[in-house]
Amino acid sequence: MPASKAKVSRSGLVLVKNSRKAARAYTREALTAACAEKDEHPDRDYATVAREYNIPMSTLHDHHRGIHSPAKEAHAKQQRLSPKSELALVDWLEHLSEMGCPVNKCTIIDMTIVLSGDPTPPNKKWVGRFLNRHPEIVLGKPSGLDPKRAQAFNRTVVEDYFKQLQKLIEDEKIPWEHVYNMDEKGVQRGGGRRLQNIKYFVPRDRRPKYKLRSSNLELVTIIECVCADGSSIQPGFIFSGKEFSRHWFQDVDPRITVSMSPNGWTDDALCAEWFKQSFILQTAARRISEAPILLILDGHGSHVTPEMRELAIENRIHILCLPPHTTHRLQPLDVGVFGPLQTAWQNRCNEYYATSGGHEMERSEFI
Repeated sequence: MPASKAKVSRSGLVLVKNSRKAARAYTREALTAACAEKDEHPDRDYATVAREYNIPMSTLHDHHRGIHSPAKEAHAKQQRLSPKSELALVDWLEHLSEMGCPVNKCTIIDMTIVLSGDPTPPNKKWVGRFLNRHPEIVLGKPSGLDPKRAQAFNRTVVEDYFKQLQKLIEDEKIPWEHVYNMDEKGVQRGGGRRLQNIKYFVPRDRRPKYKLRSSNLELVTIIECVCADGSSIQPGFIFSGKEFSRHWFQDVDPRITVSMSPNGWTDDALCAEWFKQSFILQTAARRISEAPILLILDGHGSHVTPEMRELAIENRIHILCLPPHTTHRLQPLDVGVFGPLQTAWQNRCNEYYATSGGHEMERSEFI
């Protein structure tokens, strides 16, 4: 029986008001079992089976007879846009995202007004409900992309590059143990000024709160090279400065090249030095056959100098350049390694300054 509420009026009459629950709780398993019970015993009426499984009779009746509409369809008439219009909106969002022009909340609300013909903006919950109905669309923060990169990264360019790569590997019978990828990563010796989104334990009542960090913004370029088999060779480092002293790095692995440049960037001579003193020697020691070596890198001017070309021919090394303006998607080190490397380096700097009492990290400690 439904619960009753009694209220005494001014005249002394007792008014009784029935209150029914808006919805009865039942599980999907109970509904399935009730439908199965009705199939096995068709002579039993819906009301009896519904009471037995604590399910509304109309719900059991509709589900059992196959006339139940999914929630998504049942509420379609109550939505701001029709299902067809929402699908068109999803296609539009996907297309603009692929073109590098994703839409923000304000723009999608404006588009909703246009599609619905209703000048009243949807409420604040509409965007969240729209995303729930279409999980293929998410709200996120895309990375910035130069228009030149967007235009250069297309199906034709990518397919041509991989066809060229496949042909070279098959024609020269190059094993994966001979395929290398080289790229550069610039980091700041002090970890950089940007604070990570990390919380620390501090006294509750102490104001203000500070965290010790380095002010050293010296740029160091790391020349990294990895193999397709998952291994890597020793890297190279280019520090900022003019005067170089070998005793700074006397305990460093001799296979690691350490150089100096005025701004910490690489140039033609430094890249050629790394290629000659590090890459050629290390990859030669790792050869598993007489097949040539393949080095994949971007086509930056300092990476493919005449001296490097000549050295490559002498040492049976093929150099394959990535298509221009596509390294944000095709450069393996840039896409999969350097992001985590930057985070790991910032963590290392945090640990260092937490235990060093604020002393600056030496160049030898950087390596």
